[in-house]
Amino acid sequence: MKKKQDFNIKAFHAEYKKKKKILGPFIKNIHRRKIKGLRTLVNKTSNDVWKEIDCTRCANCCKKMTPTFTQADIKRVATYLNMSRQDFITKYLEKDEDGMAWINKKRPCQFLGKDNLCTIYEVRPYDCKGFPHIKHSRWLDQRGVFETNMEYCPATLKMVELMFEKITGHSVTHK
Repeated sequence: MKKKQDFNIKAFHAEYKKKKKILGPFIKNIHRRKIKGLRTLVNKTSNDVWKEIDCTRCANCCKKMTPTFTQADIKRVATYLNMSRQDFITKYLEKDEDGMAWINKKRPCQFLGKDNLCTIYEVRPYDCKGFPHIKHSRWLDQRGVFETNMEYCPATLKMVELMFEKITGHSVTHK
Protein backbone atom coordinates (compact mmCIF):
# COMPACT_ATOMS: atom_id res chain seq x y z
CA MET A 1 0.00 0.00 0.00
CA LYS A 2 1.24 3.49 -0.86
CA LYS A 3 2.14 5.83 1.99
CA LYS A 4 -0.35 8.66 2.28
CA GLN A 5 1.30 11.99 1.59
CA ASP A 6 0.88 15.34 3.30
CA PHE A 7 -1.45 17.73 1.55
CA ASN A 8 -0.04 20.78 -0.24
CA ILE A 9 -2.88 23.18 -1.14
CA LYS A 10 -0.81 25.19 -3.64
CA ALA A 11 0.30 22.06 -5.49
CA PHE A 12 -3.27 20.77 -5.47
CA HIS A 13 -4.64 23.99 -6.99
CA ALA A 14 -1.95 23.94 -9.68
CA GLU A 15 -2.80 20.31 -10.48
CA TYR A 16 -6.53 21.11 -10.60
CA LYS A 17 -6.01 24.03 -12.99
CA LYS A 18 -4.02 21.84 -15.38
CA LYS A 19 -6.44 18.92 -15.30
CA LYS A 20 -9.76 20.77 -15.33
CA LYS A 21 -9.49 21.49 -19.08
CA ILE A 22 -9.76 17.76 -19.74
CA LEU A 23 -11.70 16.53 -16.72
CA GLY A 24 -14.31 19.32 -16.67
CA PRO A 25 -15.80 18.49 -20.07
CA PHE A 26 -15.41 14.75 -19.40
CA ILE A 27 -17.44 14.81 -16.18
CA LYS A 28 -19.96 17.30 -17.53
CA ASN A 29 -20.79 15.00 -20.46
CA ILE A 30 -20.19 11.57 -18.91
CA HIS A 31 -23.92 10.81 -18.83
CA ARG A 32 -23.84 10.61 -22.64
CA ARG A 33 -21.52 7.60 -22.57
CA LYS A 34 -22.63 4.00 -22.41
CA ILE A 35 -20.52 2.57 -19.59
CA LYS A 36 -20.81 -1.14 -18.91
CA GLY A 37 -20.41 -2.17 -15.28
CA LEU A 38 -20.49 1.40 -14.01
CA ARG A 39 -21.39 0.48 -10.41
CA THR A 40 -18.47 -1.97 -10.20
CA LEU A 41 -16.13 0.54 -11.82
CA VAL A 42 -17.20 3.28 -9.37
CA ASN A 43 -16.71 1.00 -6.36
CA LYS A 44 -13.27 -0.20 -7.46
CA THR A 45 -12.14 3.31 -8.38
CA SER A 46 -13.39 4.73 -5.10
CA ASN A 47 -11.43 2.08 -3.22
CA ASP A 48 -8.32 3.03 -5.22
CA VAL A 49 -8.82 6.71 -4.36
CA TRP A 50 -9.01 6.08 -0.62
CA LYS A 51 -5.75 4.10 -0.71
CA GLU A 52 -4.02 7.37 -1.66
CA ILE A 53 -6.05 10.11 0.02
CA ASP A 54 -6.41 10.88 3.72
CA CYS A 55 -9.00 13.60 4.34
CA THR A 56 -7.51 14.50 7.71
CA ARG A 57 -4.32 15.68 6.00
CA CYS A 58 -6.35 18.09 3.88
CA ALA A 59 -9.71 19.21 5.33
CA ASN A 60 -10.00 21.69 2.46
CA CYS A 61 -13.73 20.96 2.24
CA CYS A 62 -14.16 22.15 5.83
CA LYS A 63 -11.96 25.17 5.18
CA LYS A 64 -13.50 26.36 1.89
CA MET A 65 -16.99 24.82 1.63
CA THR A 66 -20.03 24.41 3.84
CA PRO A 67 -22.43 21.53 4.22
CA THR A 68 -26.15 21.98 4.14
CA PHE A 69 -27.84 21.19 7.43
CA THR A 70 -31.11 19.27 7.36
CA GLN A 71 -33.64 19.75 10.16
CA ALA A 72 -32.49 16.40 11.57
CA ASP A 73 -28.85 17.57 11.46
CA ILE A 74 -29.72 20.78 13.29
CA LYS A 75 -31.60 18.91 16.02
CA ARG A 76 -28.85 16.28 16.40
CA VAL A 77 -25.94 18.74 16.56
CA ALA A 78 -27.79 21.20 18.80
CA THR A 79 -28.62 18.40 21.23
CA TYR A 80 -24.99 17.24 21.18
CA LEU A 81 -23.87 20.80 22.00
CA ASN A 82 -26.54 21.17 24.72
CA MET A 83 -28.16 24.04 22.82
CA SER A 84 -31.67 24.71 21.71
CA ARG A 85 -32.35 24.33 18.02
CA GLN A 86 -32.93 28.07 17.69
CA ASP A 87 -29.78 29.03 19.63
CA PHE A 88 -27.74 26.71 17.38
CA ILE A 89 -29.20 28.28 14.24
CA THR A 90 -28.66 31.82 15.53
CA LYS A 91 -25.06 31.17 16.54
CA TYR A 92 -23.82 29.05 13.62
CA LEU A 93 -26.12 29.01 10.61
CA GLU A 94 -27.60 31.18 7.89
CA LYS A 95 -29.75 30.51 4.85
CA ASP A 96 -27.98 29.96 1.53
CA GLU A 97 -28.30 32.56 -1.23
CA ASP A 98 -31.51 30.89 -2.47
CA GLY A 99 -32.97 30.98 1.04
CA MET A 100 -33.65 27.27 0.82
CA ALA A 101 -30.98 25.54 2.92
CA TRP A 102 -29.19 26.13 6.20
CA ILE A 103 -25.41 26.50 5.85
CA ASN A 104 -22.51 27.61 8.07
CA LYS A 105 -22.20 31.34 8.65
CA LYS A 106 -18.44 31.18 8.29
CA ARG A 107 -15.61 29.28 6.74
CA PRO A 108 -13.58 27.47 7.79
CA CYS A 109 -16.21 25.43 9.58
CA GLN A 110 -16.53 26.36 13.23
CA PHE A 111 -16.32 22.66 14.11
CA LEU A 112 -12.97 22.04 12.41
CA GLY A 113 -10.21 21.55 14.96
CA LYS A 114 -6.62 22.74 14.52
CA ASP A 115 -5.71 19.09 13.90
CA ASN A 116 -8.04 18.98 10.83
CA LEU A 117 -10.46 16.75 12.74
CA CYS A 118 -14.15 17.46 13.20
CA THR A 119 -15.08 18.29 16.78
CA ILE A 120 -18.65 17.04 16.21
CA TYR A 121 -17.67 14.03 14.08
CA GLU A 122 -20.09 11.63 15.81
CA VAL A 123 -23.07 13.87 14.96
CA ARG A 124 -21.79 15.72 11.88
CA PRO A 125 -24.30 16.69 9.17
CA TYR A 126 -25.42 14.07 6.69
CA ASP A 127 -23.80 16.14 3.91
CA CYS A 128 -20.42 15.79 5.66
CA LYS A 129 -20.89 12.05 6.23
CA GLY A 130 -21.31 11.46 2.52
CA PHE A 131 -18.75 13.95 1.23
CA PRO A 132 -17.28 13.84 -1.38
CA HIS A 133 -20.07 11.57 -2.61
CA ILE A 134 -17.75 9.72 -5.02
CA LYS A 135 -19.31 6.33 -4.26
CA HIS A 136 -22.86 7.61 -4.72
CA SER A 137 -25.36 5.01 -5.91
CA ARG A 138 -26.47 7.32 -8.73
CA TRP A 139 -22.97 8.35 -9.81
CA LEU A 140 -23.91 9.89 -13.14
CA ASP A 141 -26.44 12.16 -11.43
CA GLN A 142 -23.63 13.57 -9.29
CA ARG A 143 -21.61 14.91 -12.20
CA GLY A 144 -22.42 18.56 -11.41
CA VAL A 145 -21.33 18.01 -7.81
CA PHE A 146 -18.09 16.39 -8.98
CA GLU A 147 -17.43 19.21 -11.42
CA THR A 148 -17.63 21.70 -8.52
CA ASN A 149 -15.90 19.54 -5.91
CA MET A 150 -12.86 18.80 -8.08
CA GLU A 151 -11.65 22.31 -7.32
CA TYR A 152 -11.73 21.77 -3.55
CA CYS A 153 -11.36 18.06 -2.94
CA PRO A 154 -8.31 15.97 -3.88
CA ALA A 155 -10.37 12.78 -3.59
CA THR A 156 -12.91 14.05 -6.11
CA LEU A 157 -10.21 15.19 -8.52
CA LYS A 158 -8.48 11.81 -8.22
CA MET A 159 -11.77 9.93 -8.68
CA VAL A 160 -12.68 11.83 -11.84
CA GLU A 161 -9.12 11.45 -13.16
CA LEU A 162 -9.12 7.68 -12.59
CA MET A 163 -12.60 7.32 -14.09
CA PHE A 164 -11.41 9.28 -17.14
CA GLU A 165 -8.41 6.99 -17.53
CA LYS A 166 -10.43 3.79 -17.06
CA ILE A 167 -13.30 4.84 -19.35
CA THR A 168 -11.31 6.48 -22.16
CA GLY A 169 -8.11 4.43 -21.91
CA HIS A 170 -6.12 7.70 -21.96
CA SER A 171 -4.02 9.34 -19.30
CA VAL A 172 -4.75 12.85 -18.12
CA THR A 173 -1.59 14.46 -19.38
CA HIS A 174 -0.77 18.11 -19.17
CA LYS A 175 2.01 20.22 -20.48
